[in-house]
Amino acid sequence: MAQEFLEQREANPDVAKRTSDTNRTHINKVSSFIGNDPIRSKTPDDIQNLLNDLRNPDHPLNNGKGASGTYAEKVYATLKQIFDFALKRGYVKENVVKSDEVAAPQRDTAFNRLGSKKTSYVGQRSILYATAETQSISSRQPMSDGGDRTDVDLEYPTLPPYTP
Repeated sequence: MAQEFLEQREANPDVAKRTSDTNRTHINKVSSFIGNDPIRSKTPDDIQNLLNDLRNPDHPLNNGKGASGTYAEKVYATLKQIFDFALKRGYVKENVVKSDEVAAPQRDTAFNRLGSKKTSYVGQRSILYATAETQSISSRQPMSDGGDRTDVDLEYPTLPPYTP
């Protein structure tokens, strides 16, 4: 079914090649998490577990690096498209990705990076690790000569609780 979805996307002149390539990448990533089970057997819990596993750096398929919220959000969007396609073709009775039981991943922002228990964010020039308990950010930046990375710990103030 995923192959049929990709072929339809690639044949559509309104879908850019880069978009189809991205869809293919997302499907390959998702396939490693869910295996070859039929799409009709998937439940909202399966989708939520997949999204959680995708973000979890300790999951064996992630090689110690969980996906960013932004990447997970894009995979979520591709999953919604796949299930919409499957629904139109009669392969499924509902789009379980759109279920209220599935929490849509959120894009990485400074707030949710610092506000979560442990989040990794890959920027253009550095990798930030924020841990709420320690109230610090560790930044690994590449050396200008292309050598080893340097680690820099930055302290940031604790924000007071929001009161309306």
